Amino acid sequence: MNISGYYYYDGGTASVSDIHLSARVTYVPALWTCEITNQWATPNMSKLAYTINYRSYVNDPYSCLVGGGYWYSGANFSIR
Repeated sequence: MNISGYYYYDGGTASVSDIHLSARVTYVPALWTCEITNQWATPNMSKLAYTINYRSYVNDPYSCLVGGGYWYSGANFSIR
């Protein structure tokens, strides 16, 4: 995953605002698909967290020992 964009940090008030961030999938192993289902930024005074929910699945379920289906997961990133 890659997160890019910008935000404004006001050192005088120690606050984060004007958040414009976006995540994208940059690499997926062969036979897999990974899609971002939801993403959002959470400012908390001078801190900024970014949460990404995603799902992945095997394109050819017969090539995988665990079988087919979707796996839903998420990741939290501390940006500031």
